[in-house]
Amino acid sequence: MNSLTKIKKSLGRLARRMGGERYARLRRVAVHLASLPAEYNAVWRLRRGCPKRGSEDATFLDRYYSESSSRTSADLAAGIVCMYDGRMYHGGLTDRLRGVLSTYQETRRRGLPFYIHWTHPFELTDYLLPAEVDWRISPQQLSYSRHDSWPIIIQDKGKTLSRMRLCAGIARHAPQTHVYSNAFTAKGDYRRLYHELFRPAPAVSAEIERHLRILGKEYSVYTFRFLTLLGDFHDHSHTVLTKSERRAFIERVLTEFRRMLADEPAGRRVLVTSDSVSFLKEACAADERVYVVEGDVKHIDVDGGDHREAWLKVFVDQGLIMHGSKVVLMRTGGMYRSGFGEFAAEVGGIPFIDHRF
Repeated sequence: MNSLTKIKKSLGRLARRMGGERYARLRRVAVHLASLPAEYNAVWRLRRGCPKRGSEDATFLDRYYSESSSRTSADLAAGIVCMYDGRMYHGGLTDRLRGVLSTYQETRRRGLPFYIHWTHPFELTDYLLPAEVDWRISPQQLSYSRHDSWPIIIQDKGKTLSRMRLCAGIARHAPQTHVYSNAFTAKGDYRRLYHELFRPAPAVSAEIERHLRILGKEYSVYTFRFLTLLGDFHDHSHTVLTKSERRAFIERVLTEFRRMLADEPAGRRVLVTSDSVSFLKEACAADERVYVVEGDVKHIDVDGGDHREAWLKVFVDQGLIMHGSKVVLMRTGGMYRSGFGEFAAEVGGIPFIDHRF
C-alpha cells in the first residue's frame, strides 16, 4: 500500500467519524489525493505525445485525429483553438465561457494566436461577436491531422491540473492545439478577458436593451438552479421529486424568496433566472416586482438541437445579470451551486451573494 493510499484511507476513516458536510469535503480531498499520481503521469505523457492506451486522451485522439497528410500551410490557421464542436460533453454556457477565458488568458500571456471553434449546438457568432480580438476561424482553416494538430482535454480538473494540461498541449508545438476546456483558472480576471473577446451580436443586444428599458437602471437579480428536481429540465442529474415533494419544496424556496424580497428597496425591479420554467411562473406570481425574460429553457449540452428561442434567452439572461446591481444565488436542499450568476456578476463587476437556507 503506497503512502497516498494510506492517507486516503486515514482521511476516509476520520471523515466518517465527523459526518455531514465535513465528511463530504474530506472524502473529496482523499479521492483527489489518490488520483494525483495518475493525473500527473497523464500530463507527462501528453507532453511527450503518447497518451496512455485506453485513456480518455488516447481514445479521443484515435477517434477524431487521423494520420493522413497535413493541409498546406496557406490553409491552416496556426495557434490555439478552443473547441466546442459536440464531440464530447462541454458543459453549459458558463462552463464553456470559463474554459474559453482560461485558455485565452494563457495564450495572451504567451502572445500566441487564439481562435474559438464553437459550432454545437449553435454558431457562437449568432450570439457573441469578436470585440478587440478576432477569434473567428473557418472549418477550412482547421485540421484534424496529427501532423497539424494536437487535442488537449481539460474537463472538470482543478486549477493546477488544468494549467498543467494546457501547458503540456502548448509544449507539443503543433501548428494547432485544439483545447476542449471548461477550466476556471482565469477566475478573478474574467471581466477584462471577456470584454477583450466578446460583444453581443445584434439580436442579443437588441433584446438586452429592450428589457433594460423595462427593468430600469437599478435592479437586483435572483437566480435559482434546480437541475432536474422539479421535473421540467433535462440535465446530467436524474433526481426528480415526487409531486407532493415538489410542491413542498417550491413553497420552501418561495417563502425564503419572499423574505429576501422584503429587504429589497421599494419599487426596485427583481430579475429572476432559473432552469425551471414552472418555477419562473411561480416566482412571477410571488411579487409584482419580479421580472422574467420570456422564452423556453434548455441545457445547451444535453438538449442540443435548433432551439433558437432558448439559446437567445440564455444569452439575454446572462447579459442582463451583468447589468444588475447585485446577484443572489438562492439554494437549499438538492439545488445546485451554479456558476451562471457568479460568472456574469464578475464580468459585470457587481456583488455576488451565495445565499444558502
